Amino acid sequence: MKNKLIEKRRARQRMKNAIMDDVKQGYSASASARKHGVCEGTLRQWQFHDKLFRARFKPARRQGIRYLKTILLAGLQAGKLLKDAARAMETNPSTIQNWRKKDPKFQAAVRAALGK
Repeated sequence: MKNKLIEKRRARQRMKNAIMDDVKQGYSASASARKHGVCEGTLRQWQFHDKLFRARFKPARRQGIRYLKTILLAGLQAGKLLKDAARAMETNPSTIQNWRKKDPKFQAAVRAALGK
């Protein structure tokens, strides 16, 4: 019985690590949770009640956003339209607008890539 509990905890930790890895690659936490068979409610519990998960999640999300910004800029530099580059990386254009508002350097890079 003790072994089952230990294995269950290890499996849960593997799922948490897999979600973190996906978030670092730009996935949304929800999409990653679905991919790994974790229900949305469980993900939310981890985000709000698991201090270690929450502490690891914030930097992972920042890394994922930096990664997505890099991909977006590469797409724009390759000649894609902003909405097409957003669609290719499965990101909502309003999310990109928010990034542009919050990050002046990113805004400048987007404008330069668009030739404005």
